[in-house]
Amino acid sequence: MARRQKSMGEKWDHLRDVLEFQLPVPKGEGEAVENIRARNRRRAFAARTVYVLALVALCALLARSLVSRHAYSGYEMISVRNVADNVSNYRYFNGRLLRYSQDGLSLLDTDLAALWSQAYDITQPVAAVSGNVAAIYDRRGTRVRVFNEEGEIGAFGTELPILAARVSGAGNVVAALENGDYTKLVYYTPNGEVIAELAEDAGREEQVAAFAVSEDGKTIAVAYFGNYDTASGTRLVFYDFSAAGQELEDHVAFAEEEKYKNNLVPYIQAIPGGFLVVRDNGFSIYPGNGSQGESVDVAFNGKILSVVQGDDCIGFVFDGENEEHRYRMEIYGYDGRRRADFPVDIAYDRVSITEGGVVFTNGTEMAVYTLDGFCTYHGKLEEGTIFDVIRIGPNRYFLVTDMRAGLFRLK
Repeated sequence: MARRQKSMGEKWDHLRDVLEFQLPVPKGEGEAVENIRARNRRRAFAARTVYVLALVALCALLARSLVSRHAYSGYEMISVRNVADNVSNYRYFNGRLLRYSQDGLSLLDTDLAALWSQAYDITQPVAAVSGNVAAIYDRRGTRVRVFNEEGEIGAFGTELPILAARVSGAGNVVAALENGDYTKLVYYTPNGEVIAELAEDAGREEQVAAFAVSEDGKTIAVAYFGNYDTASGTRLVFYDFSAAGQELEDHVAFAEEEKYKNNLVPYIQAIPGGFLVVRDNGFSIYPGNGSQGESVDVAFNGKILSVVQGDDCIGFVFDGENEEHRYRMEIYGYDGRRRADFPVDIAYDRVSITEGGVVFTNGTEMAVYTLDGFCTYHGKLEEGTIFDVIRIGPNRYFLVTDMRAGLFRLK
């Protein structure tokens, strides 16, 4: 006897039962049968909820992808303050903007409304940021102010002029102080109590080339430049200020004595879960507090022109490989794996990575690239001489020129 073909309705019912993870319901009535039906209703509701959420997420991902891959030909100002703000500096700060100058600091939301302001008197203000903490210090001066998203959390003065400073997410500050012929590193609490003075004797024979402090404030990495054997190079030292580090001599957890003795290390940056160490011919990622001495090492053939960090990645800019492109950019994850390699065609003065985009600017032009190298915009901004452009959203930018400051979007 020929087997009866299922109707379209029956096929749909079967597919729906499979997608909703339905249990077979026996014929008849009774408590057991009703329990199975109730379980099926709950399964159907859960399955439909998951499918709807997955569809919404897929649509959002697709929309974001389409927006990020859209090439724009112009821009429009959203809001403008026709006042030159050439006395202020700006930093992207945990989804907001820090505006700081000689007279004080303000925290702005993405509509440029001031959330709070704090007055001070600092001659040459420089900002160091870690997580939701910022330190404003006076370059060649002796004053430091420490802030979080709520306002000021500490202030202090140093005994010697400050050359550079770094701040941890806990508000502790490492300051490189000018002490005659050598640089003295001092580790402070937010209120200026001295936690430690680092390798002062070593500093007399070597110069501090770069340094960084972890976000939790427990580890400090320092690159010392000096003459080793017959060559000039770098010694890398990790200091441990956790409870375990109290038992270590001079808090030294690990020192790279040989690895960089023929290299310069001009840049160290704390990253989530470790440290980024940039040398003249590549970079290394040290996980944790560096005490194990294990690193992921990447070598470069070309000269590094710029290093920029943001959005869980690190970008390096090199000269272009041919006459068609001025520069080339490589982007790496914090695991040391390369994510992108693409040409850059703008003669830039500044570069930054925020909110999923790379922004290059010079005095008159801006170029924006996605993190995989697609150029979404390259053109002039007719708003005056560009001082800074900061990406604060998927298609939202903060602009500072010699004529005005304001928000704009691409179109």
